[in-house]
Amino acid sequence: MTTEESESIYKLPEYLGLGILNHSSIVRTEKGISATYTLGLDVVYSLEWTQAGCKLEEFYQGGTIASAFHENLNMAFFYILKHPEMKFYLYPRFLQLINYVNGAGNIFFAYPDMKRANLFYPAGFIFSLRQPIVECNHDAWMRFQNDMERNDAIFPLQIDAQHSGAIFRLMNDGTVIREDTTIIYMGCLLRDFHESVELCQQSGLIPTEKEYRMIITDAPNKSHPLCMYAGDPSRSIQAFAVFEFGMKAGQIPAEQADELFTILARVWIGKETGRIEAEQADELFGLICSVPPNLIMSVARRFSLNT
Repeated sequence: MTTEESESIYKLPEYLGLGILNHSSIVRTEKGISATYTLGLDVVYSLEWTQAGCKLEEFYQGGTIASAFHENLNMAFFYILKHPEMKFYLYPRFLQLINYVNGAGNIFFAYPDMKRANLFYPAGFIFSLRQPIVECNHDAWMRFQNDMERNDAIFPLQIDAQHSGAIFRLMNDGTVIREDTTIIYMGCLLRDFHESVELCQQSGLIPTEKEYRMIITDAPNKSHPLCMYAGDPSRSIQAFAVFEFGMKAGQIPAEQADELFTILARVWIGKETGRIEAEQADELFGLICSVPPNLIMSVARRFSLNT
């Protein structure tokens, strides 16, 4: 097999998950190709790819933590990520990233189910960063957006979508405070995850208040359920919700938002005071998360009448 034939058959991406292709490690022979992917000085992956298939090994601190043999690099990579014996805590580099995120401030990371995760080649994961923009972080967002546009070629994040919405707070005295917001969705690759979160944190994009937190999921534009969350007692907030307007999953028509929150707040108060059984309240919250936007209000109204 000539070098030209080898390059056309065994195409290596410039990165693989968290690893960057080490070009000096590439060895091409008549049988195939071998190479390593590194993170700093550490080898993340090594591969041997021939006509018989591709053997891929993942390393951590010099030891093998996973291996796979498949028909090509793509399939071997996915097999390692979804290996039936692998559990989330056995992905040490990934876990280090998540521990960093969890300690980086007002951020909630939704842990992926590694068996059902949305996987991409060669990225592994593409993360969605959802951030409400309100008055207190509007200026930071404008600066962040300008930096993104000026440095588009090297910026680790990209804007995927923007939606109007509202943040509702149920106060301890039973009153409701509404704050209109723009909800931004940004996407980044696994290899850029640490840098992306660090940029958002250092730019002042993520306020400290609980209802303004950034939510990170493992899928671009993944819908977020219309949930009620426990509030901040130190600010006399007993619960809050962030509604995104629209007709897609996880959204609600703007004109129905106030009525829906009023119903959810009444159920929340009923659950907290014992007037409504916890199982009933959880049933409504579960239904709200699962039905299409055009059915949300009919479900909520019917439930409200029955309680």
